[in-house]
Amino acid sequence: ETLASLGADVTVDYSSQKPFEIAEKETSGKGVDAVFDTVGGDTVEKSLPITRRFGRIAGILGATGDLTLAYRRNQTYFGVMLTRDRERLERLRSLIEFKKIRPLVDEVLPLEEVSKAHQRLDTGHGRGKVVLDVQGK
Repeated sequence: ETLASLGADVTVDYSSQKPFEIAEKETSGKGVDAVFDTVGGDTVEKSLPITRRFGRIAGILGATGDLTLAYRRNQTYFGVMLTRDRERLERLRSLIEFKKIRPLVDEVLPLEEVSKAHQRLDTGHGRGKVVLDVQGK
């Protein structure tokens, strides 16, 4: 529901559906343009057959498994290193202020509930960012 409200053409509930089969069906076998892997394990390897020729795959955890198909299909893999630096945060702040992007906030908690915020993040099933209110507003 969240992704559909943000404009996604097709959404997949990975707990009850088969994402790779749906991608194959929805693209009539042509494959998706891009994959962003935040799960790890063999996700990149499984994504290769359903990613189009010259398609792109990015991941934050590193690819494992046999990636030979990526070479044959001329696919590109990007390793994404998530870093926190002031310059990037300032650019993001500007984009938010000028309403170029809108962060998806799941919950705002007071700083005193930081342990609850960590517990929520550890489940991996949030629908946006968990924000800590440090000013108590």
